[in-house]
Amino acid sequence: MRTTFAALVGASLMSLAACSGDDTSTASSTPTTATSAQPAAETTTEAVAPAGDAPADKDVCEAAGKADKAMKAELIEALKASNGEPTAADYKKVLTGLATQLTTAVGSSETEVGKAVKAFVADATEAANAADPVTAADNPEFTKAGSDLTAACKTAGVTVNY
Repeated sequence: MRTTFAALVGASLMSLAACSGDDTSTASSTPTTATSAQPAAETTTEAVAPAGDAPADKDVCEAAGKADKAMKAELIEALKASNGEPTAADYKKVLTGLATQLTTAVGSSETEVGKAVKAFVADATEAANAADPVTAADNPEFTKAGSDLTAACKTAGVTVNY
């Protein structure tokens, strides 16, 4: 169980390194970027999506990519702080933060991207609320929800890795 999560962490670290090259700036700039991205998403939404306050798929996926990077940075910090043995509370905090950012990003979207994000959020929230979040996240449904989110965003022209 912990081996699977360790493999996930390793893969996350490799993809994070491939994407940015400077983990420190990614971690420190992500919250600011996520905050500043929200008004831009609302502006773009008004111009692109006539369906009210639902953000455009591309905006949702870009925010999901930022949430993923923030989650990985937070996980790296938890690993560092705990000498490689984060607690269940650490994992809960990481998963809850990810779910919160994705919920904010998806808004009222009911597109395929919106549905994929909401399904992933439901699984992440369920894992975060489990007594052992690592074991709860190590299941085929959670993996499929992440793959579905990745595929939906690819269709929207944005690369994310869940």
